[in-house]
Amino acid sequence: MKTRQRFKDQRRINWSHAKYRYELEIPSEYVEGKKKPDDFEFTSQRKDYQRFHTKEIKRLIDELETAEERLQDALSPFLCALFRRFHDRKETWNAGLNLLTELDCLCSLAIVSG
Repeated sequence: MKTRQRFKDQRRINWSHAKYRYELEIPSEYVEGKKKPDDFEFTSQRKDYQRFHTKEIKRLIDELETAEERLQDALSPFLCALFRRFHDRKETWNAGLNLLTELDCLCSLAIVSG
């Protein structure tokens, strides 16, 4: 990760999903005052850490959200067809469920009767 190399810290610079998706969480000591790089946009903070977005992160989040929308659009027709097929055979499913409930009842009675 470029930011970890930039600040020479492999352990304390991490991703956070606190207020926004994919915020860079950086120790405050690295970005206090004039130390904050110009391309970092402050988003939130917690004790001893500040969180940021960059233009690259925003672009990647936009791409991710677009891909998630396309996935949802592609899944909807599939799920509708699946539920339609399930509904078309509801008599078969109901008969199977009735058999299972009757079998469950008989097994419970057999257990109780000893």
